[in-house]
Amino acid sequence: MHSLKIGQILGYFNTETYPIIKRELGNFELRHMFYAVVTYLRKLRPDLNQLISQINNQRIEVIMVYGKFDHHFPESIGKIFEPQLFNVKQLVVERGHDMVDVDLSKEIRKII
Repeated sequence: MHSLKIGQILGYFNTETYPIIKRELGNFELRHMFYAVVTYLRKLRPDLNQLISQINNQRIEVIMVYGKFDHHFPESIGKIFEPQLFNVKQLVVERGHDMVDVDLSKEIRKII
């Protein structure tokens, strides 16, 4: 039995998360890439005030995209940043965490 399936049986992954985990970690190369990204990201600590300042100074348009059913990154996390940005749009789509696909790009194009 595949170790990811055992993880699901033991309750480490729910029904929504398992297909995402399987697709993103389903073989050695993907697991290695994931490990490398997570290892590098844990060292990434941007200065959020400077980031927000640069976004505003450069007049960068920001689109905050949320999945209505995404429990990992809910719409509420944007409430921290959105009020500080001058040029921000919000898009809430009828999806969960695994939302990036061609249909999402079509929805984004409608608002830009």
